[in-house]
Amino acid sequence: VPIAVVTCGAEGAIAAVDGELLRAPAFATETVDTTGAGDLLCAAFVWADLAGANPHAALSWAVLYGSLSVSVPTGAGGAVTRDRLIEEASRRGLPPLEAKERTA
Repeated sequence: VPIAVVTCGAEGAIAAVDGELLRAPAFATETVDTTGAGDLLCAAFVWADLAGANPHAALSWAVLYGSLSVSVPTGAGGAVTRDRLIEEASRRGLPPLEAKERTA
């Protein structure tokens, strides 16, 4: 397995990438409901990876999405929009993601 990502709740997440262990701390937020946070974290990791982010940046984007998701009740309510995620990432100093063209 070239990449494995493990969520660590309030501690953030870790990823093993080609034998290297990466860590990304959680972003400070008030926790209301953790339902779906791990699912959203994993989805954001894949999204950032497909957008061309290096593994550490992808992990940071993923942890941010997971961190934002716990501030409201229910997993669906925690799934912030892409625009909000990008705005929060910029505000928190994450590197911007470059849009890649889709191939069929």
